[in-house]
Amino acid sequence: MKIPDGDTRAARGLEDRLADFFNVTRETLRKRCDECEAFVRRSPTQSLLTAVGIGYILNKLPLVSIGVAIGRLVFALLRPAAILFCVIKIYDSLNRKQEGSAPVTTPAAAPEAAPPF
Repeated sequence: MKIPDGDTRAARGLEDRLADFFNVTRETLRKRCDECEAFVRRSPTQSLLTAVGIGYILNKLPLVSIGVAIGRLVFALLRPAAILFCVIKIYDSLNRKQEGSAPVTTPAAAPEAAPPF
């Protein structure tokens, strides 16, 4: 099946945007990591106390229960999302067929001809 030129260009544009997004995100994370490392080197005591405090708070939070609740929510919404996605794709496909093709006409019934040999 051949992909139309417009779809190819759209896919390339999307690919370029995603690559740009990931490059910017990677650079931002590198900068933040370097800043964090510099802060830890400047004030190690404050960094250690902050880490202990965050660890204590995370230990007190019911993370397993939160994770289970999020998992249940995702699985509950997965089926309706899949159905909605299929409906949108069917609608899009029908619109493309109507825009791209002439009205379908059935040929008049003709007697069947013998195949040429």
